[in-house]
Amino acid sequence: MTSLIKEKINLPVGYSVTADAEEARNEIALRGASITAVATAAQNDAAGVVVREIRGYVKAVEAMRQTLTKPLLDGQRLLKALSDDHCAPLVAEQQRIERLAVQFAQAEARRVAREEEERQAAYRKAEAERAALEEKARIAAEKANTEKQQVKAIQLGQAATAAAEQVAAVLATPPPVMSKSKGQQVRRELRVEVTDIRALAAARPELVKFEPNLAAIKALLVPESPNMPPGLKLWWEDKVIFSSSTGNRF
Repeated sequence: MTSLIKEKINLPVGYSVTADAEEARNEIALRGASITAVATAAQNDAAGVVVREIRGYVKAVEAMRQTLTKPLLDGQRLLKALSDDHCAPLVAEQQRIERLAVQFAQAEARRVAREEEERQAAYRKAEAERAALEEKARIAAEKANTEKQQVKAIQLGQAATAAAEQVAAVLATPPPVMSKSKGQQVRRELRVEVTDIRALAAARPELVKFEPNLAAIKALLVPESPNMPPGLKLWWEDKVIFSSSTGNRF
């Protein structure tokens, strides 16, 4: 596939600030640099003027940035929706086939376990027969006083040897393996569902993350509140705020 959409997206190599915006910012920055102390009422008034101008300019720049960015964000959302819609049938088929493959993998795992158990059972049976025949052959050899008994002992020894070869043959049988397609992997993924977070927290607190609700704290409590909850400290801090001017340079 060489292209997804018919339209061509043209974006500039970079962006640059206009000369007017550069000049407006520099003028405000110079006025800000001229404020070197706030020790008198006049200096405080002058500082307020500059701070309000800076805040107004920064607010205007941010508003302009959002305005300029909106078409780009809208374009991203359109492309995402188009690509999602375009691939939806394929993704649905992929998920359906993967579910079938999971069922096959589970069936293969059961088959492998069953065949391995059968292989182990065959080994245990062959090993038991070998041990029994070797013991019979040993006892027969010890009691072999007549030619008939000697022949019997030899026969039992041969049977024990054959049983040992049978054990070796069972051990040489390769263990069963799951059938997989090229590149296919079977992985176990851990899934988690918390059915009762309070019970979990009581039993294993390290598994639960608690965070303070700062919005609720500020809405319901102040440093002077009676019956302050344990583990909480509130205090007031002074902050000087110069209200922004309504105008902007754009």
